[in-house]
Amino acid sequence: MTPTFLVAKPRPRRHHPRVRRIALAAVVAVLATATPAAAGDADPDPLSILPGRGFTETVGLGNDVVTVWICDTQAPKDTSFSLQDIVDWGNDEVAPFFALISGGRYSVTFVAGGEFSVPRSGTAADQPCLAGAIQRTTTANTMVMTRAVPGGGLGTGGTLFAEGSSVSGATLLDQSRDTGRGFLVRGGSYGLPMTVAHEIGHTQWWPHSGSAVDDSTAEYDNQVDLMSGGGYDPSTMWTNGCLFGPVEKGACEIVHTLAINRYASGWIDADEVVPVARDGVSVELVGPEAGAGDALALVPTADPLVYLTVEAKPATGYDSVMPVSGVVVHEVDLTFECDDGPPFCVGTSRRQQPAVSAVDTDAHVIEVGESLTVAGVEIAVTGATTDGFTVEFRGDPAGCSMGPNPFTDLSETSFAFDNVGCIRILGITTGTTASTYSPAQSVTREQMAAFLGRLWRA
Repeated sequence: MTPTFLVAKPRPRRHHPRVRRIALAAVVAVLATATPAAAGDADPDPLSILPGRGFTETVGLGNDVVTVWICDTQAPKDTSFSLQDIVDWGNDEVAPFFALISGGRYSVTFVAGGEFSVPRSGTAADQPCLAGAIQRTTTANTMVMTRAVPGGGLGTGGTLFAEGSSVSGATLLDQSRDTGRGFLVRGGSYGLPMTVAHEIGHTQWWPHSGSAVDDSTAEYDNQVDLMSGGGYDPSTMWTNGCLFGPVEKGACEIVHTLAINRYASGWIDADEVVPVARDGVSVELVGPEAGAGDALALVPTADPLVYLTVEAKPATGYDSVMPVSGVVVHEVDLTFECDDGPPFCVGTSRRQQPAVSAVDTDAHVIEVGESLTVAGVEIAVTGATTDGFTVEFRGDPAGCSMGPNPFTDLSETSFAFDNVGCIRILGITTGTTASTYSPAQSVTREQMAAFLGRLWRA
């Protein structure tokens, strides 16, 4: 079959009606259930925040065997490395990072494939080299190192489904030559583990996260994300070689990616994500190397398909090269263009940007004692902890204040307490009586229609 590629660069933004319908259905499903879905349940995304998460988990969990190839190109070219050099380098320098960042849920093993050549040079060799490597690969992932002198690379998650598959009952594929999943690194980036980790991120369907993700240069100016500038000064990113080379081996180390990417791959559980739905919420957020704890806070906005992510990024471990240490805020926008709708269009089509989108700045990083107001919510970092930071949220997320809650049958300890208060304020629910919500009662078709109509008008 001909592989179908998911392009790593995000598509033009457009409100897709099918995505909106899915979002509405997800809200109704939350209203209809009395208990939260646990990690590992049939619902792959119990929080209903990432369409297609269940499918991105198929490559995010378990052992990912990467077959390595060398693609010989025309001059000028780099002949300083062998196939075994690349395999050893990947297993020694890149694999330990993914074992740590995933909490042991994902591992990468690099194995030797072979060498072949194409009659091209420079970046013109990229597509024929990647296609040639993928066609030769029977493992789940492909890496091809070209001998072309420029640095940098490209990666794709391909497709996990056989041609003609529908969303329900899709036929899963598991070989790179069938899925088209793989990545390329040019010879100028040999010895730069950050480039390899970045491209593996694309095979996980992780998008870029720069200040302007529709701009090919501004995609790389976010200093706090592996999938963008990656801890290095973005004003010199195009000349210092950290992503694009050539520089000395070991000069540019790996940094962590955003928590929303780790959630998408199944490395963060739903109970480690804190939805912020009312004024005065205080959360202790832990960094990516903490191992356990609240790793991500979500703040809704007025648009149901746009939300803020808040996470701790202490300048320790892999992030020790970070220019600042603090809490970072990003905007995730699911209003993407996707002809087929989720789950076939996932990951690299969503927009992830710093909440303060100014080129070459770290204004979206909040240090202890500082605060940042975004979408009407003040996000204040009130202190540091052993593994992260304490964050307080002030204001009404998405204009949805809790206010007095008249429902006496809904405990304040319920996972749905804040959300029920929010949809009551918005007029989406009125309760079953003036003082009861009946959280364990099933939703009828009439009630579902009422929820949908009120939600649409809200």
